[in-house]
Amino acid sequence: MPNQEPMIKVQDVRFRYDPEQPKYAVDGVSLDIRRGEFVAVLGANGCGKSTLAKHFNAILLPEVGTVLVEGMDTRNEDHLYDVRQKVGMVFQNPDNQIVATIVEEDVAFAPENLGVPPEEIRTRIDEAMKLAGIYEKREAAPYKLSGGQKQRVAIAGVIAMRPDCLVMDESTAMLDPHGRAQVMKTIRQLRAAGITIVSITHYMEEAAQADRVLVMSRGRIVMEGTPEQVFSQTERLHGYHLDVPQAAELRDEEEALKKDGIMLLGERLMKLGATQEELDAVKAEAEAEMDEAVKFADESPYPDPATVLDDMYVTDNERCVAR
Repeated sequence: MPNQEPMIKVQDVRFRYDPEQPKYAVDGVSLDIRRGEFVAVLGANGCGKSTLAKHFNAILLPEVGTVLVEGMDTRNEDHLYDVRQKVGMVFQNPDNQIVATIVEEDVAFAPENLGVPPEEIRTRIDEAMKLAGIYEKREAAPYKLSGGQKQRVAIAGVIAMRPDCLVMDESTAMLDPHGRAQVMKTIRQLRAAGITIVSITHYMEEAAQADRVLVMSRGRIVMEGTPEQVFSQTERLHGYHLDVPQAAELRDEEEALKKDGIMLLGERLMKLGATQEELDAVKAEAEAEMDEAVKFADESPYPDPATVLDDMYVTDNERCVAR
């Protein structure tokens, strides 16, 4: 469970890339990131989410307002080293963060440059590679790895510095579905280890796994809540040019059907006097047919469609009678 104490505190932050222009990339944002929390930040391109994320470890400094990392003001140069040890960042393209020709040498790069004793470096990189799920590739050349594996090497390189918080700035954007699944598995492992996660993402299924979801538009936070609270507001999300997870779409379709008075499959069969054994047989058949279609839905906080197949609707009354 997330600690209620804020690890990162953002207070009325405003930032412009060009001080001569009136438009702010981040415009009056205030928020707390609690220790151990997994926060997903969503928004259309240009909404300011990546700009906000770069304030968390002092890559960018606020023009107005303050960002505190464990009580340290990011604008204070004396705190810069400590802030960047507390908050690590993984970017979109892993090739931009990989500097060595062997995986374990790359993971060791940051601790070596921090002056960590050699015996501790070995412990750190082994722990980091195991936590990131890349230990078995420790002697491989990074260029021979898949995109998802490269991104996990980049993550291991950051967590070898033992940060308390990891900011993922669209780190799955260049990956295929399998690569994204690998990285999300790593994120779950890091979260279980107590590391605070902030994920900037365009993928709704990823955001659905977070403790809290923030939606940004025009430099401001316009929605905030649990995934269930945010993704229940489908029309509002569409207004910000965002989609919802597949499971949420199925939920909306189901609710619309019930509103229209369409009897769902489970209800039809029960009215026809079907036994529980017959209901289970229909459900098992439908699960087999839908398995491929719902392969990503198991990551969602909403019920997997395969577990609520009793509530599927059919328009063929004769099929129900036959069953």
